[in-house]
Amino acid sequence: MNRPRSNGPALRPLPGAIQGLVQRVTGVGGRTLLVGGAVIDALSDGEPVDWDIEVHGLSLDELEGVLAPYSPR
Repeated sequence: MNRPRSNGPALRPLPGAIQGLVQRVTGVGGRTLLVGGAVIDALSDGEPVDWDIEVHGLSLDELEGVLAPYSPR
């Protein structure tokens, strides 16, 4: 009997602000990876307290432009 293949544990949706940041990065051609303690927290059914995101495929100037709306200045 063939069993459906699992895609791993069910994870909670990302918070809206994180989803927005990921969409902004991918919208200008970048790629994001969720890394660090938030991944461990999510896999162990914990509640992440902060989010670490690697960004690839953007120049520093492009990344600064993406992050500008999040700056406290």
